[in-house]
Amino acid sequence: MSEVELYEDFVSSDKKGKNEMLLSSFNFIFVVLIVVKIISSIGRVLKSHPHENSFVKFAWCVKLN
Repeated sequence: MSEVELYEDFVSSDKKGKNEMLLSSFNFIFVVLIVVKIISSIGRVLKSHPHENSFVKFAWCVKLN
């Protein structure tokens, strides 16, 4: 392989790496949003039934999800 071919191969693999990094950061953001959504829904259930034991409610929420 000539130097030009080596350089083009390096540049294309570098772009691929950057795209994979971007994709993994999007996946991370997506997972964080899901976790926040689950926590807020658990919090809503805990607020809506204040007379019950909160640990039992929490276990019940986790079982439903």
